[in-house]
Amino acid sequence: MADQGTVLTPGPRGLGGWLLLYVVLGAISIVVMLVQLVRDLLFAAANPALLPAELFIVVLSVVWYGLYALALYHIVRLRPGAVARIKKIIVGTVLVNAVLPFLFAMMLTLTVSGAQLMPILRAAYSAETLGNLFGMCVMAAIWYRYFCVSERVRNTWPEVGEGVSFHA
Repeated sequence: MADQGTVLTPGPRGLGGWLLLYVVLGAISIVVMLVQLVRDLLFAAANPALLPAELFIVVLSVVWYGLYALALYHIVRLRPGAVARIKKIIVGTVLVNAVLPFLFAMMLTLTVSGAQLMPILRAAYSAETLGNLFGMCVMAAIWYRYFCVSERVRNTWPEVGEGVSFHA
């Protein structure tokens, strides 16, 4: 039963549909990233010159993906402000993944000689890496837009629609 002051908007609400898909895909991406970080650490352990740079990147990544997991938790628990948090995480994830190769390269210059550094930098800035970043930008734009215009999101978190017109 709703309070007398509460106006119930018809339509989808709560965790379901595309919102549920986003949460599931987000959780899977966090797990995949953690597995990748472990693999990178094992590789770096076999190459001591890479270890300081890799540890630096792992720490930054764990902190960032911890914040992402917290934002997903707020979405699942339907907490006020969850949409604003997840939108920041969506944009931030693209920025973090764009900056990490630069930070990694900067750290490598401190521990790896020039002859060994060039093949590593070529791998860090490969066409595949840039393609992945482009794909991440496209996906971020799609999900950011979803959180801006979704009827389910607007019905579940009324603060999202305050002062915004969703209809022409």
